[in-house]
Formats: sequence, structure tokens, C-alpha cells
Amino acid sequence: MKKKFILIIMIIPMFAYAYERPGSSTGQFLNIGVSPRGVAMGDAFVSETRGAEAVYYNAAAMARIKGTSFTANHTDWFAGMNLDFLGLTRQIGRDDFLGFSATSFYTDQMKVRTPLQPDGTGETFSVSHLKFGISYARLLTNHVSFGATISYLHLKLFTDMEEHAVTADIAALYDTNYRGFSFGLAISNFGSSVTYVNKDYPMPLNFSFGLGANAIEREDQKLKISFAAIKPSGGETKLNAGMEWDYKHNVFLRGGYRFNHALATYSAGFGVCLEISKVQCQLDYSISEYSQFGFVNRFGLSLKY
Repeated sequence: MKKKFILIIMIIPMFAYAYERPGSSTGQFLNIGVSPRGVAMGDAFVSETRGAEAVYYNAAAMARIKGTSFTANHTDWFAGMNLDFLGLTRQIGRDDFLGFSATSFYTDQMKVRTPLQPDGTGETFSVSHLKFGISYARLLTNHVSFGATISYLHLKLFTDMEEHAVTADIAALYDTNYRGFSFGLAISNFGSSVTYVNKDYPMPLNFSFGLGANAIEREDQKLKISFAAIKPSGGETKLNAGMEWDYKHNVFLRGGYRFNHALATYSAGFGVCLEISKVQCQLDYSISEYSQFGFVNRFGLSLKY
């Protein structure tokens, strides 16, 4: 099994770098990070996700989650746009895990303007994109897990301008017993194209690879460092780096940086985790900088039981 996994992780990166599909793609909200923890760590997260956000970043990581996990996250995006994410995972067998997710990207109501009526025609419109996914993961060995997600998308740009699409994600994760070292990979948003005004637009296909380990590992604290490379189908590879300081599994401080990105640079955040009636409750916050566009705030609540 280990030999097969090593062969897979050698072949997939070769395929990723050979695959190139330049041009415009739709569904760009699928490239926005939904997890405050993940974004705070510079989006170097494909090997480090440990909650219900796994259904978004790496479905194979659901195999790390015993019992039930739930997360609700909100992102204040630019220009009055918002991104909400809900994720739920459940262990359904000794080695089998099931997950569900819902992502919503939407704007406020905007005025319809024309060259002849620049102040508005009296009509309004809004943009709203929805994504619903179902995920499955299986633990193949004590160290190796695989996962997949099938998603349905409803994309609405304007009145009578709506499209539908189906996408798939596949992912793998290799965990070790040495200093929390792990390696993960994922292919995201592989699926059908949509048509606007007689032109086809593909989904934003991404190939992600990442690894992480504990640089400091003590009884009361850990310092996790992680790295990731994200290869979009129509662009250059982006490199991300992040870190997380964990104090007694109650307080978390995080930071990260994204290289070779047109706008995004550094990010930071924190988390607080408490156990209430045998339910592990965690609050997370992150802030990330996008050059001249300013800052983006994210908030999250996670539950495990």
C-alpha cells in the first residue's frame, strides 16, 4: 500500500505541471479560502486540515476526525461580497467517513445602470453562487487515507443568466507518527464547463500539494510549520507557508505568507478552544492582506463531539 501511495504522489505532480488550460474560468469563488485557521496559515493547509473544513480542502483528512465535526465560517469579502461555508463530517464505520458541505457566495442588492440611466433604472439585481457537496473518505492503513467529493453548483450572475455545473475533488493524505509530519495532495474543481453568452467557461481546476510537521513538540505546546504548492490550470504555481503555535490545545496563534500571488501576501489569526459538556468548541479568526485592496476578515465556529 505504501509503495502504491508513493507512486501516486509521484505521478500526480507530473500530471499537474504538464496540464495547462489557460484562459478565463468561472466560479472564481471556489478559489477563496473558507477556513479562518487555514487562511491564517497562509493557505498552506492541504496537509493540515483537522476539522470539518476537510470537505473543502482535502476530503481524505476526514479520516482524522473521530465522531462528528461541524464548522460554520464567514468571510467578509471585498465590495460588499460575502462568503459563507458550512461543513459536517461523521464517522460511519471503523474506517469510513462521510461529509457534507454548503458554500454560498453572494452580493448585496445592486442597481441596474445603463449609459442612458447612470443613476439606475429602478431595477436591482444580485449575484449569488451556491455549491453543495457530499464527501467520502476511507482510512486504507494507519497512515494512508483517500477521499473524494462530488459537488453541485448553481451560478447566478443576473436575471435569466443562471448556470449549473457538477465538479469532483479527489485527495490523499499520508500521516506519520514522527513529529506530526504529514503530506497531502488534492485535485479540486474538476468538472463541467458553463456557458455564458455562447462562450464556454471551465471551472478553476487546481492541483494542491502540501506538507507539515511540528518544529517544536513539548507536553504543553507545539509549533507547527506547513508548506503548500498550488498549481492552477491556467496560471503559475503559487507557494504558501504557514505556522501555528498551540498552547495546551486551548490557545492558538497563527501566521502565514503567500508567494507569487498577484495580491495576497501575509495573514495572521488566532483560535480559542474550550470543552463544554463533552463538546469541543473552537472559535477562530483571521485577517489577510491583499495589497491595495486592503484586508479581509474571517470568522469561524467549530464543534467536535
